[in-house]
Amino acid sequence: MEKIATRLTDWLIAKEAVSIDEKELYEYGIFHLLLNIINTISILLLALFFREVISTVFYIICFCTLRRYAGGYHVKTVFTCYLLTLTAALGMLVLLRQFDFIAPVQFALWFISGIIILLFAPIQNANKILDDIEKIVYQKRAIITWLIQTIGMVLLYRLEFSNCFEAILISHMYVAISMLVEKIRIIRGNI
Repeated sequence: MEKIATRLTDWLIAKEAVSIDEKELYEYGIFHLLLNIINTISILLLALFFREVISTVFYIICFCTLRRYAGGYHVKTVFTCYLLTLTAALGMLVLLRQFDFIAPVQFALWFISGIIILLFAPIQNANKILDDIEKIVYQKRAIITWLIQTIGMVLLYRLEFSNCFEAILISHMYVAISMLVEKIRIIRGNI
């Protein structure tokens, strides 16, 4: 994948679309774009198998946007990240297929996840150190994102799109768990 990113960057430089001074930046960006494409395609293939494409799209959008601002745990290797991402998506799909969450459980999971997100966002890690201004900005964006998604969840619930509602709920749970894992690592001094 790194070779592909390097080749694409070299091609952009040869076409004079990118300056050679920006080579490292473009290699990094293209590499991560390719990773995101592969992750998304892999998750959508799982979703096709489970016949849950629409709810999976809700999951991906909500998880990625909330996680971007709330922060959380990051694994050390790209391959481990890929496996963990697929495992999380598979877990979401299995939960949607195998469990019917009753309303009090749904509310409890939403409430606990929300409290964690609202109290601790943003969680920084070694990959993303935030200055004081960025912490305030990310905290506000995490809260606004969570609120917008919560409103969306309520609408989906009222419209009886239970799998889409629960996919967003699970994305919130995963973000909260990721935040707690990183918070524990920070407290233990493992950052």
